[in-house]
Amino acid sequence: MFVNRQHAGRLLAGRLKEYLSARGRFCPGDTVIVGLPRGGVPVAAEVAGQLRCPIDILVAKKIRAPDNPEVAIGAVSSTGVVVLDEGHKRFWTDPQAYERAQRAQKDELIGKTRQQETAWLEAAGMTARPEWRGRRIVLCDDGVATGMTTMAAIGSARQKGASEIIVATPVTPYDTYLILKEQCDHVLSLAVPHDFSAVGCYYDDFHQLADDEVVNALRLALALQV
Repeated sequence: MFVNRQHAGRLLAGRLKEYLSARGRFCPGDTVIVGLPRGGVPVAAEVAGQLRCPIDILVAKKIRAPDNPEVAIGAVSSTGVVVLDEGHKRFWTDPQAYERAQRAQKDELIGKTRQQETAWLEAAGMTARPEWRGRRIVLCDDGVATGMTTMAAIGSARQKGASEIIVATPVTPYDTYLILKEQCDHVLSLAVPHDFSAVGCYYDDFHQLADDEVVNALRLALALQV
């Protein structure tokens, strides 16, 4: 459906503008577009640029099952919000070991998310971050699968006093879409497939982003705000 993340962001920006305008007069200054790195930053940059809204980022990382790094048992954000998939507990014969595993990763990941967030913002020359309290926060990603990191980001937006939280993404599987709808004010997804395999299947180009690509996307969005 999408050529690349920039193309997806432009399509998403058009749909988001229609949605916000239909609700009344849209004031860009009341809305902060937040990219969820890495892949969500180029998407957010396009959205922020087209809507002329301030941009920010929020890093959230998955908590991995110690016995299988491919399996996510939760997620943690840079503000310390933790989301756990309690369903995984039933596969552990020792629930206390499960708790120790997620706690150990949580503390390490909070530090890593904050360091990475700061490094990208400084490299992009972003000296002052927009205030989230009392504003509409639009969380942008290049796609959602399990929704763990997105839910951690929603928790952070709520923690920081957002007046409204919107999740905006090119693709979300139907079951995750229903879960996210219960967690925030609105979910705007261009595709909501029932038969979902992976986010990358919806892109022609879905390469892993390097640090400089994340930084350049942020710089682009910041330049358009001047």
